[in-house]
Parts: sequence; structure tokens; C-alpha cells
Amino acid sequence: MANISLAVYNSCTTTSVDTAVQNLINSGVTVVVGAGDQEKNANCTSPAHVAAALTVGSTTSTDSRTPGTSGGTVLDLFAPGAGNGQFIPTASNSSDQGLDGFSATSAAAPHVAGVAAQYLEEYSLYSPTDPATSPANVSAAIVNTATVGRLNGLEICTYNPKIDDFICSNTSPNRLLYSGFIAPPASNPLSDSRFFVRQQFLDFLRRMPDASAETWISYIDGCGSDWPCLNSRRIQTTRSFIESLEFRQSHPILLNNNPGTQA
Repeated sequence: MANISLAVYNSCTTTSVDTAVQNLINSGVTVVVGAGDQEKNANCTSPAHVAAALTVGSTTSTDSRTPGTSGGTVLDLFAPGAGNGQFIPTASNSSDQGLDGFSATSAAAPHVAGVAAQYLEEYSLYSPTDPATSPANVSAAIVNTATVGRLNGLEICTYNPKIDDFICSNTSPNRLLYSGFIAPPASNPLSDSRFFVRQQFLDFLRRMPDASAETWISYIDGCGSDWPCLNSRRIQTTRSFIESLEFRQSHPILLNNNPGTQA
């Protein structure tokens, strides 16, 4: 699935962005897009007006439309996006513990994308070709299970110079994102799969052993063509991975056994 928090305003006709989004959907990818933040009808906002995409508006903590966020019939539903000086906390690339914040539709669309990802995880884990995972069915599941009638302040007012007054209308769907329809798995089936162990190991290889400045990969490559050295360091790397707390925590049978035991 893909999340696109992008808005090209004053685009009432099909744009290259629309075409790219539609092609992505046609290839089987569920696409979530933000409605934009211009306090206007989003029917002339790209790619918000792509019918096959999940178009999302933003709400505040009081279940009101975030001031400034766009609306209209092209929207499918709303999701939390804060606003009014409030932000949705997110991770930052400034550091491993860095925090940032987003608001409005740039924050609302990722909430819907997260629910779509959970839905796809439930239905595609064992059967990637399950019809339920098609973009149309994913969108229908999320829209049809949204909470209806919860929101207020959906009217959008635009100034009409001919009458020197504002005209207000409400054509947005009164639907708020709901994730409770997705049943949590009893356990994580990936924890015992070969794929998950392989991915864990690949991630491990890209890290630094202890306080060294090199990664495990460069540590092994440092042997060059010296096979005794290669074998020794490969064994050491593999053992360090198996005995790491991260690996043992994902495999409970190992967690309560000391490293080096037969468990």
C-alpha cells in the first residue's frame, strides 16, 4: 500500500500525478491520499480527486473538521490530524530517538494508511492473492466500517464576490476512521517463519558489533580470501546474532535459556 500526502491545487482536470496514482492502483496497490488543506472543495485537487484512491480529510481532538482542511464529495472519510496548534507526534530522522510532528491531512492520511496496512496484513499473510486485498475491497472495508455521524463542523464557506458574502455548504462524508474491525492476531506468525529470521539476520549484519566502528558485514569482508578467517568470523557473527537479546525475545523458547545451551 502507499500513502501520498501531496496536494496539487487548482487541478480540475487529470494530471500526471493522477495518472501515476491510478496506474499504481491498477497494479494492485491500495493508495491513500490527503484531501489537501485549502478550506475548499477538493474536487480540483490532485490526486485527491482520483476516485479509486482513499481520500482523507483531517479532524481535531474534538471530532471537528480541522480548520483549513479541504472537503467535498471526493473525500471518502476523515481521520485524526490535529490542527489548531496541535500536532500528531511522529518519528524524526534527526536521531534514533528524534520526534517530530505533523498536522492536518498530512497526518490524517497516514492514519488511514496504517489501518489499510493492518487490514492487508490480516488477509494477505497466507494468501497474497486473496480478493479481499484488492484496492477496491480494502477501500470499501475501511469506508464501510467508519464511524458515521460523529463529526461536526464539516461546512466549508467560500466568499462569493457577486453577493459580497460567504456561501457555506456541506458535501463531505460524515465518516470517521475506525480500526476496531480488524481482529488482532493471537500471535505473530512471522516470528517462527524462515523469512522473518532471514530478515532479522540481514538487519543484524548491517549493524556494528559491540563498540566497533565497522558493521558485521565489513568485519567478515575484512578477511578477504583468507578462508580460515572467513569461517571463524562467520561463525562468530552467526552466534552473536542467535545469542542477541533481540533474537531471543522474538523466540520465547530461547529467552529463558542461557546462551550456549541446547535450547
